[in-house]
Amino acid sequence: MLLASLLIVLGSLQLGGQSASDYKRDALASAQKKQWDQAIVLYGKALALEPGDADTHYNLALALKYKGDPQAAIKEFREALRIKPDWSAAHFGLGAACKWMRGLDWTAAHAHEMSLVERLMDGLQKIDGTQILGPASLQSRYPVVSFMLDGVHPHDVAQTLDSFGVAVRAGHHCCQPLMDRFDIDGTTRVSMAPYNDSTDIDALLTGVQHAARTLR
Repeated sequence: MLLASLLIVLGSLQLGGQSASDYKRDALASAQKKQWDQAIVLYGKALALEPGDADTHYNLALALKYKGDPQAAIKEFREALRIKPDWSAAHFGLGAACKWMRGLDWTAAHAHEMSLVERLMDGLQKIDGTQILGPASLQSRYPVVSFMLDGVHPHDVAQTLDSFGVAVRAGHHCCQPLMDRFDIDGTTRVSMAPYNDSTDIDALLTGVQHAARTLR
């Protein structure tokens, strides 16, 4: 722990003309190369300029952990949590989510998701004016469905679905050049997950039907 503390102090004393962001960038690069001593020094320099940066305390703690100094790492973890006390709840929540995911039967989960895709596609095809993008069958398809509703902007579809308790993505989805190529204003995108069920799909279809009736 004494050596780690000396490295941190050394970093704080040997400040050059770089900004905290520069030091953090260089520290990350060192950490990616597993150059832990260098990363610790650079994180120390960054903290000398921005002592209240919880992210840097956290990254320093990780570097100390991998260097083999758990006591110093715990000290930095505690400082990060002191600055951002809500992180502890976030970490416990993430841990619970990871534990739940590790317990899933992923073959069964994928089959469940694709059954929801089939239910959604069948329902959308029965609503006048909807156009589903991508493969017409389940082959070569992931548990994601993008569609358009004639005469209704995707953002309006999404806002309508929100009132039905359904969250979707709407717009260009970070591929505006592709949308422009096919002369598409945007799409509404539905993503299925293991925790979704048929009631979610039914609520979505009810919302799309409502949008088709009221927004055209």
